[in-house]
Amino acid sequence: MYFVIKHRIIIIITGILLAVFFGLFLHKLKKSAGIDSLIDRSTEHYRYYKETEKTFGKMETITIGISSEKTVFDKEVLKAIGELSDFFKNREEIEENDVLSLTTVDNMIGRDKELIVEPLVENYNDLSNEDLINIKKQVNENPLLNNRLVSKDEKSTLIIAGIITTITVVEEKFSKIINATYDKVDELKKTYQNVNFYVSGYSTSEGRITKFMTKDLIRLTPIALLVVMLILLFVLKELRTMILPIIVTVFSIIWTLSLKALLNTPLTISEIVIPVMLISICCAYGIHIIHEFFLYLQKNNEPKEAILKTMKILTIPTVLSALTTAIGFLSLISAPGISIRNMGLFLGFGVIVAMFYSLFFIPAILSFYKLKKTKKEHFEKIKNIKNKFKSNFFDFLSFIVIKYKYLIMIITFVLIVLVVISFFNIKYDTDPVSYFHKNDDFRLGTEHINKTMGGISDLYVVFDSEEENIIKDPKILKTMWELQKYTEKLDNVSFTFSITDYVRHINYVINDQNEIFRKIPDIKETIDVEKYSYINGKEIIKYEKKEVSGKEQVANLLLLYELGGGDVLTSIVNQNYSKACIHVIIRDTSTNALRILIKQLDQYIDKNIKLDNINIRYTNHYIRMIMTDNIVKSQINSLLTTLIAISILLIIIYRSFMYGLITLLPTFIAIMCNFIAMWIFNVPLDVGTSVIASIGIGVGIDYAVHLRQRFKLNYLKYENYKIAVKNAINESGPGILSNAFAVGVGFLILTFSSFRIIFDIGWIITLSMFTTSFSALLVLPSFILIVKPKIKK
Repeated sequence: MYFVIKHRIIIIITGILLAVFFGLFLHKLKKSAGIDSLIDRSTEHYRYYKETEKTFGKMETITIGISSEKTVFDKEVLKAIGELSDFFKNREEIEENDVLSLTTVDNMIGRDKELIVEPLVENYNDLSNEDLINIKKQVNENPLLNNRLVSKDEKSTLIIAGIITTITVVEEKFSKIINATYDKVDELKKTYQNVNFYVSGYSTSEGRITKFMTKDLIRLTPIALLVVMLILLFVLKELRTMILPIIVTVFSIIWTLSLKALLNTPLTISEIVIPVMLISICCAYGIHIIHEFFLYLQKNNEPKEAILKTMKILTIPTVLSALTTAIGFLSLISAPGISIRNMGLFLGFGVIVAMFYSLFFIPAILSFYKLKKTKKEHFEKIKNIKNKFKSNFFDFLSFIVIKYKYLIMIITFVLIVLVVISFFNIKYDTDPVSYFHKNDDFRLGTEHINKTMGGISDLYVVFDSEEENIIKDPKILKTMWELQKYTEKLDNVSFTFSITDYVRHINYVINDQNEIFRKIPDIKETIDVEKYSYINGKEIIKYEKKEVSGKEQVANLLLLYELGGGDVLTSIVNQNYSKACIHVIIRDTSTNALRILIKQLDQYIDKNIKLDNINIRYTNHYIRMIMTDNIVKSQINSLLTTLIAISILLIIIYRSFMYGLITLLPTFIAIMCNFIAMWIFNVPLDVGTSVIASIGIGVGIDYAVHLRQRFKLNYLKYENYKIAVKNAINESGPGILSNAFAVGVGFLILTFSSFRIIFDIGWIITLSMFTTSFSALLVLPSFILIVKPKIKK
């Protein structure tokens, strides 16, 4: 530490210049809200998801729900639909032919054995009452549109726009189209006041997440800084020293976010908590140093001498505290998704940066400190207040521990049982709709579409083969149709559609709308073939029966559709007809609802479908269920990693397996109580809450470390467990609780987030700070009094 005093000016200047240098790269920081950052990209499920996206088009779309109190078959409503559809078709981010609505969809008409595909609405700007009646009639007679594009009560419909596959959520174009969509909808709301618009779709959710991420960063970071500054001013009672922990924290944030920018890793939804977390955590190191520094000044030490003595005592505890916290964060690198892994990695980096600034920058600044004449009176006043507080509250705590140590252990055991019960009753969910608060416009819009139009969640059931034209085989098509009929009977399924719907409808239309032909051709089909002959110089047309294969008949039906102008099969079958997709539209966007559906489908497929050269696989919304499973595994892996790493560190430092275990166990039990709170308040385990246990242990273990250190010093002095425990609680208690309060209030700022999942992180980690601090003051000393571990000098 003499090195710091000797080179203090260089250290101060270097610290500031490095922060300024890194800050120059902050503008390059990008944001991403895509599912790609939340799932393990190395898995077969993810690779198949991306492969299928190339085959059937981008799976995540912008979905607009449109409704009217009377009917959607209204001039004003159709004009609003037409204007919004044209808006999408003219955007460079949208595939022109991938906009589905009442004004863009085609209808099939059969005339003299010919199939004609023509627009359902020719000109939405000039519709007569007769046109409206005809449009309604065609929709009601078309099973591809009725109860799918238009609701059963005819009051709601959809516009679905697919963003081109080359645009990702990291690019500015993505946010641009989402923002432009909201602006256009706001404009239309003013023009068409009798029409209701509901913006939804998973692409919209990602764009909205990106927008709110920026909003949260701009709003929450200054609030967190202001709150922590006020807390520090209250604790330290002096403005000039209060600013030092804040400077260290700001420098740490600059280094961390600039490193992300330099490494070109976008900021994701789980990482927007990084600044607030660093503000809450990193200030603590400076608080301890400044507080101890003042104690030595109070004993008439000069500033240089005071800082030397302070750092002699606090260097190792500060390093240990930072390392255990960093270990908690770094344990998240075992998470499956890049987002959570990066969150842990960069938070760990930020903590280490704050540690170095606290060990070098703060002492260098404090060595210039000049003591005011009134400062001694100030010290005495604070000392009297603390002594009064300690003699009341902490004497009571030590009395409870000594007298009721076994009762505390019994209560702890009961909590462990409740933890186990709650762990098996917590919901697991990764649905991005649930990221938003219940009163959010996007969430309300999505819930409306789920209720009126069947939902925005689309499970893909893919019939996958390497054999060309196999999908045209009637056996395959009938198998798909039977699976669709079974699926539509299940709870939570609105409807399904696939190539089978088109084949059946084309067959029906081309045969003069004869209900007998609303079917998939059989393996062998008998058809009428025109035969021309001349009798007495006149051309006579005769029809002869001819047997053809069903596969050939399917091919003819699809050819007629293509020749008639149809072009919407790309989302349900690939070009060589080796792969086909059944779209299953689900009312409930939750992962739990999907899990139940997948289980039912698996049972049906295993029992009823046996096809050669065909594999049946799930994708699209299915990937969210896989992500949920990975989050559960991540929670377990990161917890084990944190526990093992911190245990090894404590055992090495304390040179005792028993002491390492006793120090860690109370914190672990306190953190596990989070699951009880999540169970009681119905909080799901998701991309946000999956990190709280590891973070809580990494941060909360500091309290146990401080109490254990005080206990050891007192035991070596008095060689009496009860006296040592009592003194340890009295001496370390005020620091532990004030630190828990400061950190907890800092995390509580996250409850002002635009996201529900960040809100949950905020209050649960705040709860963790208080449970771990009281566990350190109650459970840990009770353990010590019961076990009475040997103390090594």
